[in-house]
Order: sequence, then C-alpha cells, then structure tokens
Amino acid sequence: MRIIKKTTVSAVVASGALLLAGLGLPGSGVAQAADGAIDWRITPATDALPEGHVKLHLRQITTRGGQMNSSDHFPLEDLEGLRAQDLNAAGSREVSFAMRRDAGELTCDGQAGEGAGIGLCDFAPSSAFSDALVARGLDAPKESEMFLLALQDARISLLDDMSAAGYDVPELDDFIALVIHGVDGDYVRELASVGVRPDDLVGFRIHGVTADFARAVRDMGPGFADLDSDDLMAMRIHGVTPIVANEYAALGFDGLEPKELIAFRIHGVTPAFIAAVRDMGYEDITADELIAFRIHGISASYLEAFTSRGYALPAPDEVVSMKIAGFDPRRMKKSAE
Repeated sequence: MRIIKKTTVSAVVASGALLLAGLGLPGSGVAQAADGAIDWRITPATDALPEGHVKLHLRQITTRGGQMNSSDHFPLEDLEGLRAQDLNAAGSREVSFAMRRDAGELTCDGQAGEGAGIGLCDFAPSSAFSDALVARGLDAPKESEMFLLALQDARISLLDDMSAAGYDVPELDDFIALVIHGVDGDYVRELASVGVRPDDLVGFRIHGVTADFARAVRDMGPGFADLDSDDLMAMRIHGVTPIVANEYAALGFDGLEPKELIAFRIHGVTPAFIAAVRDMGYEDITADELIAFRIHGISASYLEAFTSRGYALPAPDEVVSMKIAGFDPRRMKKSAE
C-alpha cells in the first residue's frame, strides 16, 4: 500500500524545507564548499523567528555539480557548542558547533558575530540508522538522503509506529516525504486511536486533519460515523466543521450528507445565500437546487429582476434552465398586471 499519493511525492522536496533545485544561497561572502562539503550561514534574527531560534542556511555541493540547499530555523540549543553570546558578540570570533541527530551528525566551524555567522560543515551519516531502515525493508539511503533525514530529525520509531498501525513498509522516498511534512509516530498513533488510517498521511498532515477533527466529524451523526479518509480530508480542506453543519441545520438543513456539505462549501452556498433565496420566495428550496443556483450564477439580484417587473418566480429548475439558455430577466418589460 502506498502511504502518500504519488502526485504529492513529486512535489515533496519543493514544498519542504530542502530545495533540490540547484539554487544558491542569497547574498555574497558565503564560504565556497568543495564537492561533497557543506557551507553554513546564520542570518540575523527577525521578528518571525520563534524565541531562542536561529535561521540556519546550509548548502551542499554534490559530487555531480548540483546543490542541496536548506533554510530553516532551529533552537539554538540544537546547535551544540554555539553560544548566544558568541553569535551576538561585537565583531567576529571563531565558533564550532554540532547538530546531532539519529540519522547523522553535522559538525561545523566558522566565524560568528553581530547576530550572524558563516563557515563550513562536515556530515557523518549514521550507519546504524541506515541499517535500521534496511532492516525494516527500505532501500539503503544515499548520503544526500541521510543528510536530508538528519536535518528533519527523522526517527526510526515512525516506521515502527506505522507498522503497529497496520501500514505496509513505505518506500524510501515516501518515508522522506513523511518526515519533511512533520508526520511522526504520535500523529500516526493518534489517528489510529480513532480508527483512521489514511492512504495519504502527507495530505492529512498538510491539511491539518487531526484525530480531534476526525472524532468531532464522526460525532456529527450516523451519516458521518464511517467516513473514509478522502471524505475527512475533503471536509477539512473545504472547512466543513460541526459549527458549520450546525449553521446549516439551524436553517432547516439538518439532514445533509457529508458530500452535500462539501458541495455547499465548494460552490459557496452560504447561510446568507440561503436566507436571501428564501426571502425571494423559495422557502422550500432543496440542497440540490441551491447548489445548481450557485453553479449557474443565479443570484438574489437575478431573481429580484423577475419580481421587480411584476412576474412570479419560475420554479427553481426552470430558473436554472433559463439562466443556462442565457435569458436575462432584466430585459423583460414590466407586467401589465
């Protein structure tokens, strides 16, 4: 079983923290790394950075002439040996630090001061981590993939938690995608605890489908108790929540199925639109008719053009047919009655 959609896999690196697109680090004065080496740069903190974090840019020149670039923020404590007083000192001083992760260790030297820094790093991949991946059925990763997994703080425990939740062994690129997008063992276990095991874990994570959301949706009624993962993600993407469902229920649409609620949100059948259409005289209009109105651009002003000229409103299906045919009620003469 694939645990993420293949359409997602192709865009994973571009949408994650690492860009494998041959982009150079902006600015000048960056140390030039030899093939296989890594240069680092820390830029001054901004208000957007979480407190206690630094913005670390990394670039690796590959043996084939390409580049692997990373730009992300890390807690300063993750850069062992780099002290805030050295980073923020006046002038420039030599610094050394290390980032130790399960997938490998990054050791760096350089210069820092005035809130910034620059230098070179070496990366030592963990053979134990690579062996653990292979032991669980994944392909042996390349060093560049190990570097990526280390920066994303990948854990072998994610694979074990997935196995416990009933997932097949993922392919290596799928595992990398999961890690980049923040899918961890806790997330997998929480979803499994409410009986959700999506094929597209990355999509679930990207769109914020949590165990709490799944539980709240399934508590909305019998028609929602057995929703599949695609419906849950569609509801999250289109903002279908219990609060939204209750707003429609207050207007008399308390028996809407999940796909009808999703269609309401997709096509803009808002409570305000429903109220406006009813005020025009369609008090018993159905969900399908409301959706058809929105799909074909039938607004309250379009309907008002009939009544303002003294004509009775046609039936909803007739209005749709008229709109499709290009009929404009604003061109009608006023009724003689």
